[in-house]
Amino acid sequence: MASGMVPPNSSYYSKWASNKTFYAGDKLSFNWTGSHTIRMSHTAAEYDNCSKDPAIVIGSPFVLTPNASEPLYFFYCTVNDHCKRGQKSLLMF
Repeated sequence: MASGMVPPNSSYYSKWASNKTFYAGDKLSFNWTGSHTIRMSHTAAEYDNCSKDPAIVIGSPFVLTPNASEPLYFFYCTVNDHCKRGQKSLLMF
């Protein structure tokens, strides 16, 4: 998918991640273009509800090095309806 585009369906990223394995200590690089306000959360409720308050802006590129003490990472875009349209991803380590 072209960088900066909203995915064509809400399962796009979960399908992509379904055959990948990530481990604590890996370095995951996120890159995007366009108008996006990416939020990182550690709560499922915020992720499920596409919470916009408060928006935590993460700039591109962003490199995440997960650790065992925080095994869940929720990422989603807070611009317009991008999250509800599927521009979100849950990473579990």
